[in-house]
Amino acid sequence: MSRKKRIWHPGATYHVMSRGNRRTDLFKDTSDYVRFLECIALSKERYGFKIHSLCLMTNHFHIAVETAQEELWKIMQKILHPYSMDFNHKYNFTGHLFESRYTACLIEDDRYGNEWKKQGKSSRTDLRMIFR
Repeated sequence: MSRKKRIWHPGATYHVMSRGNRRTDLFKDTSDYVRFLECIALSKERYGFKIHSLCLMTNHFHIAVETAQEELWKIMQKILHPYSMDFNHKYNFTGHLFESRYTACLIEDDRYGNEWKKQGKSSRTDLRMIFR
C-alpha cells in the first residue's frame, strides 16, 4: 500500500521530527551531532530551504523547516540518508537507523509556529557557523 502524499507548496513550513529505531540513540558522541549538522548544511546548499528552529536530542530531533522550491521529501532524503549510512558505517551497524518515515506537520497557525520557535530557542544548537 502506498503512502499518503504530503501536502506541499513553495514556502510551506513544517515541524519535522524523527527518532531512532526502537528509540535507540541517533547521536552517540559530539562528532555525530556535527555530522548531522553537516548533512543539513549540504542539503540546505542544494535546496535553499530555511531552518527556523532546531533541537537535536540523543534519540530524536525536531526541525522547523521552510521549503523553497523543492519538496520536503527531497530535503529530508538528502539529510537522513547520508547520515544513516555514515552512522551505520562508523558503528558497524546494519539496518534502519530511524524508527520510521519522519513525521512532518504543516505549520499553518502562527500561534503553533511562534510557540514552537520560542521553545526551541532555549535548547537549539547555534547554527551560524554551519550556515554562513
